[in-house]
Amino acid sequence: MSYWLRMWRKYADFNGRDTRAEYWYACLVNIIIGVVLSVLSQASGFFTVVSWLYNLAEIIPGLALFTRRMHDVGKSGKLWLAEVIPLVLTYAVLFAGILGQSIALIILGLIFSLASLVLGIYVIVLLAKQGDFGENKYGADPRTVDIPIPAPAANAVFRCPACGCEYDKPAAFCTRCGAKMD
Repeated sequence: MSYWLRMWRKYADFNGRDTRAEYWYACLVNIIIGVVLSVLSQASGFFTVVSWLYNLAEIIPGLALFTRRMHDVGKSGKLWLAEVIPLVLTYAVLFAGILGQSIALIILGLIFSLASLVLGIYVIVLLAKQGDFGENKYGADPRTVDIPIPAPAANAVFRCPACGCEYDKPAAFCTRCGAKMD
């Protein structure tokens, strides 16, 4: 629930990075709210209006959350356009093909539909992928921002327990293998 509240607090913040947990838990709460509102809308038309209003209000924070999640894996937040454009083209071309009874347009619509499916799978893989270790061009690693790092002793050498990589300053995670540093 705290990740869902954080999504609303960062309503239109398209900068920075969000972890997988932040993204998926916020999505889970949104799905639960959507199902509850859908069930309630069967009982009363009032909840249909509430559901529509919630869905409209959730567009901007949802896009901001998606953008920050893409930033965590080192991709542009504009990647959502790669999914939306083929999807819109699919519906437009299929609609035109059905109205005009054109087999060529229907086949083109199916090709756009297949492209949308492939891009959708790619986006889901990116959303499920662990974010980049350390800082990337979109900001600091959200998993290490709150981890206090003690001051190093003079001429101290820090070594990764997993791969043995040496560092001259402390780090929360190894940039080579991603292991947690002790």
